[in-house]
Amino acid sequence: MRKRILFIAVLYFCAAALPLYTVARFYSHTENTPEKPGVTAPQDSDILSKNETLNAVKQAAALNTNGSLKNSEKYESFNILDTSTGEIITVKNRDFMIGGTAAEVPSTFHTEAIKAQMLCVYTYYSLQRQNNRTGDKLDYDFSADLSIGEKYLTEDLFKERTEDNYEKVYSVYAKAADEIEGKAVTYEGEPALTVFYAISSGTTENSENVFASPLPYLVSVPSPYDSGAPGYKEELSFSKEEAEEIISTNFADVSLQENPVDWFKITDLTVSGTVLNIAVGDKTFTGQQLREAFGLRSACFDVVYNENNFVFTTRGYGHNVGMSQYGAEYLARQGADFKDIISYYYPGTDIVNI
Repeated sequence: MRKRILFIAVLYFCAAALPLYTVARFYSHTENTPEKPGVTAPQDSDILSKNETLNAVKQAAALNTNGSLKNSEKYESFNILDTSTGEIITVKNRDFMIGGTAAEVPSTFHTEAIKAQMLCVYTYYSLQRQNNRTGDKLDYDFSADLSIGEKYLTEDLFKERTEDNYEKVYSVYAKAADEIEGKAVTYEGEPALTVFYAISSGTTENSENVFASPLPYLVSVPSPYDSGAPGYKEELSFSKEEAEEIISTNFADVSLQENPVDWFKITDLTVSGTVLNIAVGDKTFTGQQLREAFGLRSACFDVVYNENNFVFTTRGYGHNVGMSQYGAEYLARQGADFKDIISYYYPGTDIVNI
């Protein structure tokens, strides 16, 4: 199991670094940031009623049992390579939990959603740390551009973004850390790969459809409340000439048909709506490859050609595997606690003391 998790983790960094980075940028450059209260949460009028939602979440949580963490060293801090300076900084666990969560979700999120995010952040990067220190043995556990708050907000950047509200905003994450510190998400006694993203397509995705290999707790679950999240559905247009240039730059030896209507043909979809494969001219590529090439918010998209323009319509924001941040926010506002949320988005996992 550990080798398989490590393999997927490597794939995740290689194939999904952009999605996670995009999520971090999303929360850092919209009105829904920690320093600007007023996040628009998904509304109660979405597809599932409050009782139906809570029942589904509670049932998932009831399937979990108390476990223990096996074969895992205890570390007191993270070593982060700051790609903006080339320096390695050391951050204590609690400080990273706070700064790492502040880089992902705003303080105006429900406290239980913040706790769930904090647990995911700590577990995910703890797994990277463990794999590095017992395997690759680099001088750092992971890298990030700390100048823009990628993956972690330094104290200076945190204060710069929050200004006079620093103490108030910081206390929100600090209170969450009081409850989450010393805990981790595990599967069969080993740290889980707790991947996350901003907004689902409406149903989360099986890991093998995005990261090439399955994990039993990274499976598709309904998350229809995400449709109420800001930016759930967006359109991105490219002229025929722009699309042709992107194709030639990113996809080698593709021959395009004379009629642009025939340039893109989706051939395989998952039940979640993720594009598995799409024909581009005379060759076939994955939906993730097309997403990266065209800078789409997700691989759940449609594409049409109209009046010399290709219009991509995306649903959701991110890779769609694991926990939806806006889905977690919705569940928390319906009464779910962080344990319920983790159990729902990572079925079969445990939350253990370490």
